[in-house]
Amino acid sequence: MTAKVIDHFVPPAAATADQVRPDSSRQAAEPGVVREPMAAPRSGPHGQDQARTHAVASNKPADGSRTEAMQQTAELIFTVGKQSAASELLELGVSREYLQKRMDDFRAISAMMFFLGAPFTVGLWEWDYFLDPVGAKNTLVLRLLFFPVFLGIGLAFKFIRNYRLMSALAVGGVLLTEVFLVEIFSRLDGGMSYGIGGFMFFCLVPSIGFLGLSLRFTIPYSLTCAALPHLLGLLGFVSGFEHLRYGTLIWPATLLTILGYVATTLNYRRRYESERTLKRASDTDPMTGVSNRRAFMPLLQQEAQRHRRFGHPFSLIMLDIDNFKTVNDTHGHPTGDKVICMLAKACSGASRATDTVARLGGEEFAILLPHTAEGLATTLAERIRTLIEGLTAESDEHVPFRFTVSIGVAEFGGPESSVEQLMSEVDSALYQAKSAGRNRVAVA
Repeated sequence: MTAKVIDHFVPPAAATADQVRPDSSRQAAEPGVVREPMAAPRSGPHGQDQARTHAVASNKPADGSRTEAMQQTAELIFTVGKQSAASELLELGVSREYLQKRMDDFRAISAMMFFLGAPFTVGLWEWDYFLDPVGAKNTLVLRLLFFPVFLGIGLAFKFIRNYRLMSALAVGGVLLTEVFLVEIFSRLDGGMSYGIGGFMFFCLVPSIGFLGLSLRFTIPYSLTCAALPHLLGLLGFVSGFEHLRYGTLIWPATLLTILGYVATTLNYRRRYESERTLKRASDTDPMTGVSNRRAFMPLLQQEAQRHRRFGHPFSLIMLDIDNFKTVNDTHGHPTGDKVICMLAKACSGASRATDTVARLGGEEFAILLPHTAEGLATTLAERIRTLIEGLTAESDEHVPFRFTVSIGVAEFGGPESSVEQLMSEVDSALYQAKSAGRNRVAVA
């Protein structure tokens, strides 16, 4: 393939060296400074996430203050726990991604519980018959209604993806079956006296069936579930309801269930944050803070799938530092690392929020440009080339020097094209830029 080499291209608004600013959301790490890994970039038309980097300080308490340090740590954990529970209860500061992932993680368990509960609750008609053979004839239909409700909740857990709709259906369905149970007990001779323990089932539902729901749904459910029989008794739907006996048994169980569910929620939240941190670390280049090849290639595949589905154009830029071996041999590898970090910062600063910058390996970088045709991609590539050309690096011996980059640009060809073909085209364009004298942009 013959690439079009652009020499002395002047973009409409070329950036200068002074325009490179240490953006707090994109800063590349400098060698020798330990930094938290940045979040893996997100592809798509709505932008990419770039996490902030902060220096990590490590303080070890002296022996004399060890006890005080432990107390402070315990207080901090307790405070964070309260804040996490409160934020989830109000769904403040809790991302939709977290809530959806929690629902997805426990979806299978919840569905299985309600699938098994459907025939089990119907089979409890045998208990009705044992207690009151005559009255049990009037409870069979109500017992049979448990089956479609529980089966429907199980199917909803399995197929409905929206966590709020799913939560509302699950809570509403279970509360409906509790009304059925109250009516069943009222039709049995002595049913309300002997069947109070049956309400315990509804108190324990959150501990298994509602593990994927947020506290915003489970706490109101638990309180409503415990109060509903009281309310029906006060309204006269249940004659002779034993409020004191019911409350003595059910309300302590309800409060213990809520506390247990809060503890489960906090434990899941910590696990989720730990997994998220590990994911960031595995998808981020530790030296530059930009995405690595492991994270970049799936994003490229996703963009190709989006192009095939919706027809949105996208382009790929690949750039490489010219004569990088000479930089390492002349100024040393630590200085070479600084140059790589400067390039990463310049690419991040010059690209848009929707673009994804990645270090593919060594001194080679790539930029994924969603919703971008070849012309705009070439403009950005030339802007980056000009920007790098104007930068001045400095060795550990305080010797200033300049460096340049060669850049290849390619646009995704069409529905029949592949990511592998795009990578080959942009790599060929980069080779053409190198062959034509370096410090220039070539278009596939």
